[in-house]
Amino acid sequence: MARRGNALDYRLLITDLDGTLIGGGGALNECDLRAITELRRRGIVVSIATGRMYSGTREIARRIGVEGPVACIDGSHIVDVGTDSDLVCHTLGTEALLMVAETLREAGAASVVFSRDVIWFDRRSEQYLPFLTVWSDRTEEIPNTLADGRWNDHDAVTALVAIAPATRLTVARDRILAEIGADVQNVLFMIDRDGNAGMILRSAGVSKGTALEWIARHHGIDASAVVAVGDWLNDIPMLETAGRAFCMAQSPPEVVATAELLEADGWNGGGIAEAAARSGLL
Repeated sequence: MARRGNALDYRLLITDLDGTLIGGGGALNECDLRAITELRRRGIVVSIATGRMYSGTREIARRIGVEGPVACIDGSHIVDVGTDSDLVCHTLGTEALLMVAETLREAGAASVVFSRDVIWFDRRSEQYLPFLTVWSDRTEEIPNTLADGRWNDHDAVTALVAIAPATRLTVARDRILAEIGADVQNVLFMIDRDGNAGMILRSAGVSKGTALEWIARHHGIDASAVVAVGDWLNDIPMLETAGRAFCMAQSPPEVVATAELLEADGWNGGGIAEAAARSGLL
């Protein structure tokens, strides 16, 4: 459990969005908004580390008054909120993408491609857009996401999501890791009761933890002076890197093992205010 600093040392609070700052209805909790306003008044830097793309993050960041960098796509894309300019962009290389696309085509996977801030989809993956557009409001339809390379010509690919029956997707994942495992990282998860699974592929060596370190350095702050709040598995690297870490009440056991458990949950909110109070920032 990360708890290395003391209240006088903490200078930055970084939060996840969905399930942490953002509740199930997509709303910001007023208690958290007041806490963030007070933190900023006291000179505490507030930032965001999320799995969303930047277009799905920008308005929230501006509403809570974030200045400077925020981390998107689990640290693959770091953007300056004030200027909308890229600061860091970790992408999947062309050779890796070609191999991944071929393998997923053979698996019969429906896929979407995250190209910086655009989600590319086709008719097979269109059904998943209601969920994915939470991450980005910029979408482009093409005939076949795995055969049409327009997304690669258009911009750099930061992530790829594939959906297929779990047995086929697992075989595809194992082949990808065997051939280019050093270049990619993956998260495989079940998505329904019919045995379908989803997989997210991103550039290797990047996480919310590396993003926390980058944002802290940008502000001249050591990672031990950062308070982090999250709720899900992709938050674990961030929680393990922060000086003090908190997780929401609904967090799974793997997350709870890395952070201090909050009473606040993702449905009712209040986690940021509680974490700020318990860490001595408020």
